[in-house]
Amino acid sequence: MQSGPGRNHQYGKRHWVKLWTNEWLDGTTRYQMSDAQRAFWIDLLAMAGRSRFPGLICAGRDGKHFVGYPLNRFQSLMAGPIEIEATLELFERTGKVKITVTSEEPKLFVVELLNWRKYQSDLVSQAERSRKYRERKKRCHGNITRRITATSPFVTGVEEEGDREKDNDKDKGVEEGTASSAAVPNNNVTNAFESLNVAAFGPKAFQVVWTEQYQQMGSWEARAFVEAMESALQICRARKIKVPRKFYELKRQVEKLEVEQCFRKTPL
Repeated sequence: MQSGPGRNHQYGKRHWVKLWTNEWLDGTTRYQMSDAQRAFWIDLLAMAGRSRFPGLICAGRDGKHFVGYPLNRFQSLMAGPIEIEATLELFERTGKVKITVTSEEPKLFVVELLNWRKYQSDLVSQAERSRKYRERKKRCHGNITRRITATSPFVTGVEEEGDREKDNDKDKGVEEGTASSAAVPNNNVTNAFESLNVAAFGPKAFQVVWTEQYQQMGSWEARAFVEAMESALQICRARKIKVPRKFYELKRQVEKLEVEQCFRKTPL
């Protein structure tokens, strides 16, 4: 048994680990080990994944030194009897692990799974990709806010139709939502629609819904305009509130703008 873990380890627990199917079904592990030993190996994989120090199974760290587990900690994983120390020596002899004895009394063992990064590296890159995606969405939110509040060519393409629908709504004497709209100050409604570079349009109930969703955007991390618009549509459908076609047109244009901004122009 060797002393001293072989490399520096960073914090980072995982909720799952990869099992390489070809190696597991056809590799030497299947023929060199008993069923109980192979089950124990899977437990070690899970422990290494849950560890604060990826690939390293230990109780913790005291300063710069890792503190190992007693053999009975490993034995408790197994339903039946198994020679834990002999099994760990087998794993070490076949190049699967490196064993470090961190204390003789009581005897404590640190188990380092070799080639951990080689076989589990996709998990690291996946976490990194997720982090970059969240950061990119935050940047996109700010960029889209600035771009759609500026004069945009897509607005004029839907103005006339939107105006016609607004006139039709007036002719029909739209009443739904009037009471709730009174609770929303006019400047809030104005700001909500000016964020899309248009004047307020559509039924008052619809204006209330969009204003509410627009105001909530600031309290939701990385909330894109298109998400707020989709939420407004869902609420209007549930409440049976008429949504002007102009809003759908604006939403499609914002979706297109978001795709262009986030996935073509924003570097990872």
